[in-house]
Formats: sequence, C-alpha cells, structure tokens
Amino acid sequence: MPSAAGRPRQWRFPSAPLPPSWAARCSFGFLPAGGEGPKTRLFTAIGAGTMPSTMNTFEHFILTRFNVPLKFDLPPGEQPKRMGIDEGWLVRRFELFERVCLASVDRQTEGAFQWLVFMDWATPVAFKEKMAALTVRHEFLRPVYCSQFDDEVCLAEIRRREEPGKVRITTRLDNDDALHPRLVEKVQELARARMPAMDLKKGFFISFPIGCAERKGDFYVQRYRFNPFTSFVSDPECGKTVLGSDHRYIAEVAPVVFKYARPMWCQVIHDDNVANQLRGVYWPWGGRSEFAPGILHGFRRGPLWQCAEVARSAWRYLLHR
Repeated sequence: MPSAAGRPRQWRFPSAPLPPSWAARCSFGFLPAGGEGPKTRLFTAIGAGTMPSTMNTFEHFILTRFNVPLKFDLPPGEQPKRMGIDEGWLVRRFELFERVCLASVDRQTEGAFQWLVFMDWATPVAFKEKMAALTVRHEFLRPVYCSQFDDEVCLAEIRRREEPGKVRITTRLDNDDALHPRLVEKVQELARARMPAMDLKKGFFISFPIGCAERKGDFYVQRYRFNPFTSFVSDPECGKTVLGSDHRYIAEVAPVVFKYARPMWCQVIHDDNVANQLRGVYWPWGGRSEFAPGILHGFRRGPLWQCAEVARSAWRYLLHR
C-alpha cells in the first residue's frame, strides 16, 4: 500500500519481522497487551488486495472462524485453553479444510465473493506459511490474524474491504464443512429477488433448509431450517454480520427467507467434532453428488446395506425429530 510519497509503507510488528512469504497476503490484529482485550483495528500488509470490482451489486463475504478463540469477558487466568494452536489438531484440520471446505468454495459458479478466514495470531509459523501458499492459488481466500474473535473484529475487516454503496451479504461456513457449487449464486439470486420487500437497515437472513451430513463416506439428507450455513443481507451501515447471531435463533433477530431445493450444504462428521451429530436419512446417491469430490476415496456400500440403512435411518430420524 503506497504512502503519499509513493514509497511502500513499512509496517512495524509487535515482535520480530514476519516472514514475507505469508505476511504480505494476510490481515492482522495485534495481540492484547497486559491481558487487555484485543484491539479491533486491523491493517493489511503490502500485497493484500481485494477481488476485482464487477457489475455485481453485492459485496459478498464468506466468513469462517478457523482456530481463533471466541472473545470471552473473563480474566486472563480464566480464559479457555486455546486448542486451535495444537499442532496435531492443525494437521488434521488443514487436511479437512483443503480437501473438503476449500475445494467446495473453489467450485462456486459465482465468483463475486471474498472469503475471510479468521485465524489465531499464535498459530505456528509453519501453518501460516501453509495458509499463505493457499492464498497464492486461490485469489478469493484472505486469512485474517487476530487474538480473539467477535463480530466487531469481523465488521472491521469487512468495512475495510467492501465497496461503498453495495449491499452486503455475509455467509457463514465452518472450516470442515462444504457448500454446494451453486450456493453463492443462489444466495445472490434470492437476495436480489427479496430485497425490494425488506428493510435492509435491519437486514434479513437466507436459509436453505435441505442439506446433508457425511460420515466415513456415507451421506445422510436432513432438513435443518436454522442451520450453520445461513446468509445475512443488509445495508453496509448495518452493525451485524451472519456470525453475530446464534444460527439457531436468527428468527428472533431478523426475518428469515427459506428456500427449499436440493441439498445445498454438507456437514462432515469426524473424530474432532465437538457439537455436530449424525442426523438425517441415508442418501444412496450422496456418493455421486456435488459434495463427493474430495470427501470419498472410492468408497461404496453394497445395495443391500444401502436399502437397509435407508429404513434404519428414516426410523431413527422420525423418532428424534
């Protein structure tokens, strides 16, 4: 980012100079000093650009909290342990992120979006380098480094990047899940159709209730109206993003537009899952769906097992609804 004199601005970091191979493509927040809360002022190092402007009327951001801890109003000694910087966890999570999550975003049919991935400032340098290498191959990917995460940090980064006068869309995505290739396209189509009837100062949510879950190569279709793949449409002056509300209770915050279609999202159930559980009815054709690339490794069930699992899972699903 050139200065008024035309020379590159030299950033000063809180410790030793950051490795230029990854620092030049990321955004940063400073670590808190003396146990105080994190500063929300973010800055961009040289070379961190935004997506080229298009005729699209939206500024669309996909938001993912990768490993940065949530902000808790607790004394430093009572803060939860930061599991997201454990190297074993990071190895497993990066493998899932690249194979499942990133691959699904890369397949989007609508390219007018930016993907902000919020990472812990304390992430080991080797993994920062790994993320930087991914940003070279995927122009839409922008890591944001901070010490704690809340909606204020998220809004600061969005406002620094968005073009004035455009309607803002934010879409939530967990780092181990997948989007249908047309999800961004469909969100923007639905937003464009519903905006005239909505108060954009307050905003509205968009939800695709039909999705699926995958566990070890088996896919299960489910109906989940308030799922963690929702989008929030608003004026740029609005002080909220999709991550500012618990997805289970978004109907208490703003109107929700539901669009029933084919499965538009996929939750991956794995050994590191904390909250997600397998739900839904077995989907024999899931292995040939848009979610299969990157998830399956040639895995196929026999037809007899599939027929029996459809009946078993449908019964379980009806009992627990």
